[in-house]
Amino acid sequence: RDKVLLLAPLIEGMQYCIQLGPFPTIANRANWIVFFNMVFAVSGGAFMLMGLWLFASFTRTGMAIPGFPLRIPWVLVILGVSIIVTVLLASLPAGELLYKFFYSSVLFVYAVLELFTGGYLTQYYDTIRSTFKKNLVDHIENYAHDDEKLMDSIQFQFQCCGADGPEDWMNSPSKQIPPSCCKIHFCDPTDPSEIHDVGCEFMIMYCLNLQLTVLAIVTILSALVPLFGGFLVLFNAYKKATQYMEIPCTSSQIKLGGCN
Repeated sequence: RDKVLLLAPLIEGMQYCIQLGPFPTIANRANWIVFFNMVFAVSGGAFMLMGLWLFASFTRTGMAIPGFPLRIPWVLVILGVSIIVTVLLASLPAGELLYKFFYSSVLFVYAVLELFTGGYLTQYYDTIRSTFKKNLVDHIENYAHDDEKLMDSIQFQFQCCGADGPEDWMNSPSKQIPPSCCKIHFCDPTDPSEIHDVGCEFMIMYCLNLQLTVLAIVTILSALVPLFGGFLVLFNAYKKATQYMEIPCTSSQIKLGGCN
């Protein structure tokens, strides 16, 4: 029974695709394009949510330090919003063949953009790592003047200490390890057995690398959606143009010389 419940959405989706009918007819091709627009809009919403989730993750982990690169989250949000706007514009009544050819071109551009974004996500980790480590070291050195105590929140959350380890605190101007490095509350920071010995850079970069890898795979696979849609719209426009050319001439058109 549980297996049937899990397969229910898949069965409903297959039934809907069957209701769309065979692809070759004009009416059914239009139904498939409407179905594609729905899927494409959902992918746009997914990109927007992924960008907001990544931005919230950066902020929660304290990585929204001045100078930290936050381009990718906003790129995902902008890409998602633009996809939704494009689908809304494409849903407006416009039957011109030129319009359909233009829409297919836009879809191919989106496919290239998503592939580029997925590729950039794989390279984004190295940029973040070099920038983030420097910012961590700067915050350790300026710990006494940091009213927000950003390092404390990072060390509490990730159960880490310093950038590379507790030695970073001993080499800082304060020469003291803060209580946020403790494994338990109210420990003795001078006792190495009672503090975390793993640096915060390793802990955060491990989590971030996992997130970026998943996002890169999802983004690259999502490029198949506009790629398929581009060929779908292009094929529909081509078939319509072919059918217009095959319309037979009437006797009145022949007399007027308006049909060749």
